[in-house]
Amino acid sequence: MLLAFSFTVSMKAVKAETSNYPVAQANGFIAPIDNTVPSDAIWISTPAELAAIDGSKSAGKYYVLANDIYLTSEWTPIENFSGTLDGQGHSINNLYVLSSSNRQNAGLFATASASAVIKNVGVILSVLGISSGSAYDMVNVGGLIGDSSGAAIISCYITGSILGTTNVLITRIARPRTGGLVGNSSGGRITDSYASGSVNASVSTGNQARDEGPTAGGLIGRGIGLTIINSYSISDISVSILGENAWIDSIGGGISGVFSGAITNSYATGAVTSTHNGVFGSACSGGLIGQTVDGITVITDSYAAGTLFSKGPQFGKAETGGLIAARTSGANVTITNSYHLDDVVTFTITVTASPVNGGTVTGGGTFMEGTDVTLQATPNAGWTFDGWFDGNNRVSPNSTWNFSVIENRTLEARFINVPFANPHSAWARDELTNAFNAGLIPPSLIGSNIDFRTSTTRAEYCALAVTLYENIMGAITGRTTFADTNDINVQKMAYIGVVQGVGENRFDPKAPLTREQAATMLSRLANALGQPLPAQSAAFADNGKISSWAYEGVGQVQAAGIMTGVGDNRFAPSDPYTREQSIITMIRLFNVVS
Repeated sequence: MLLAFSFTVSMKAVKAETSNYPVAQANGFIAPIDNTVPSDAIWISTPAELAAIDGSKSAGKYYVLANDIYLTSEWTPIENFSGTLDGQGHSINNLYVLSSSNRQNAGLFATASASAVIKNVGVILSVLGISSGSAYDMVNVGGLIGDSSGAAIISCYITGSILGTTNVLITRIARPRTGGLVGNSSGGRITDSYASGSVNASVSTGNQARDEGPTAGGLIGRGIGLTIINSYSISDISVSILGENAWIDSIGGGISGVFSGAITNSYATGAVTSTHNGVFGSACSGGLIGQTVDGITVITDSYAAGTLFSKGPQFGKAETGGLIAARTSGANVTITNSYHLDDVVTFTITVTASPVNGGTVTGGGTFMEGTDVTLQATPNAGWTFDGWFDGNNRVSPNSTWNFSVIENRTLEARFINVPFANPHSAWARDELTNAFNAGLIPPSLIGSNIDFRTSTTRAEYCALAVTLYENIMGAITGRTTFADTNDINVQKMAYIGVVQGVGENRFDPKAPLTREQAATMLSRLANALGQPLPAQSAAFADNGKISSWAYEGVGQVQAAGIMTGVGDNRFAPSDPYTREQSIITMIRLFNVVS
């Protein structure tokens, strides 16, 4: 009898989609094929050569398929295989096994030892199954191996129908175990492999039968101490008990019917149906596992998506579970980052660009609740990012924005057409655009290689001042020269008295402009334009640091609202003045005088 189950569950945020999970490529395999084979490999190219493999003498031998194999008669499963079969990306086709009660294990291999390795091979089934009467009460059916003692299955696939049935006429154990790849396995591992088609296990009893009952799984019917990595099943699973007097459990799982071990980065999408027409017991259908048994089971980064249905016996239980239907009392189960899609609360994040030609946006989609989502907005040439908006609410100024999903949201990345490509600060964008449109930024300062956020030079500030002056007053015809520069803008500004040298007939044109120098030049420029700024004393906490020759100009630009402080009521007179600050104060002076 199965017990109610509890698990240790650690669910980190997961995107509710399947792009990171394994899927078969065009050649039918999940993983790339390693074409390296040993020099003493035994090559197989015909059905007869395949059938000639003697499992009892296979230890240490390496068998390689030279081509696809097409079987033409019922296959006799190979017993006691202990070697390596390397399909090299080929397939074995038309595998047909459907025998009476004289066979207990069915598959390409009836049985395989812990040293056996099966890799890089696909098996296309015609019919694979066993119908057992009184000779055997336990049958194991798998596309590759009926009963495994710990074999490794690497980069393999199975397609087709698999069935296992037992007809129990007296009181006894009834255990058909059927799996897409392996019927029953004690230990071992399955990596980069999958199964597609259908898997069926059934028991028909004419009297009482007790214990485990039929089990079926998309990859394995019953796996104890098994490791499954990067594998999947898209097979439908059906498990049934037909006898009215049965006292057994009917167990089906998308990956495994009965299981202990580890499942990592794997999934199952097929429907799982368990039907029990007996008296006592349980009918169990699990998205990944029907029943976990005593021992440790760890499920990590895996999911299930198939429909689940259980019909219980007359006095028993019908159990379903998105990942696991039931467990025994000694099972220790840990689930991390795994789910059934029907159990997942998802939200949709819709992202758009406005205008659509302003840039591109990425990161939207459907996500599990609590997922950390990263949105990315990338402006096109001539545009700049303005922010992420939810309606009219600007929710983030950052083009790369990360947040946790808790609801459906429609978010808009807004872009602003910027007629210049210079790197600049978001806070300065509007006034910079106004200055550009007013023709106040000289061509010498336009270009993606000129960063508006860096310090302006004394000569560059002259270029800005000349552009503003001549925009209003017309061309400056006079010149005042300096020994260290032939810059015409410097000569013009010196001629109308806006700038002076630094001594010895030098101007030092490449020196960074300071804030107090900028304030003084702005004041003198207003005078040159015939509209002097009102006189007012500077009112900053660091007035004492302002040079005496700049004190009047600083007070004037502060009073006019052309220049403000840097915070904490400080002017920072000796700090460098950036290009964007220089341009912005020019447009502000332009607005004042015009």
